[in-house]
Amino acid sequence: FLKSLLFYFSSITLILPNDCNDRLAINFNIDSDDSIDCVYVENIPALITDEDTIATKNLNSIISGENSDLYENISFAVECININGIVDNGCYINENNDLFVELVENFDSQTGFFDIIITYNDNSGIEFEPKTDSSSVVATPINDPPQITTENINLEAVNGNIFELYIEVYDPDDYSFTFNLDNEP
Repeated sequence: FLKSLLFYFSSITLILPNDCNDRLAINFNIDSDDSIDCVYVENIPALITDEDTIATKNLNSIISGENSDLYENISFAVECININGIVDNGCYINENNDLFVELVENFDSQTGFFDIIITYNDNSGIEFEPKTDSSSVVATPINDPPQITTENINLEAVNGNIFELYIEVYDPDDYSFTFNLDNEP
């Protein structure tokens, strides 16, 4: 009986819970002899947005591999503190793996770099090496309209008298202004 039991166990093919022997995969398993379950995470490109819009990227789009059921074992984390052009703690990832990055007001160039930590855990007890990827946001400028800030109420022009009008303008983009009078009397 013991011989037949030993024969039975020796004929069973050992299936590893994570069959990935490719070092480029997030779930590389040194004890694996196959690459059927490899999951890959591409580098995260710079996010492109305009200065008035929160930058977004669905991080699921950078995951690939033959077995998409394993994608749910990937988690992302991000932290943005003291990053040029980004509101402190203005980066977060929601439950759908959407990355959001909030820029400081009227920021219109490339931000500093922030790190995204990518981990894989399939509850197999195998310790997988986390991957850290850096990204940034390129914000294109928008010409925000200037705003007249003076309140000229009770204006009265008398024919034959000099009329003066004081105008003060604020421009969010810090442009200077030249005024021209059209259709003068």
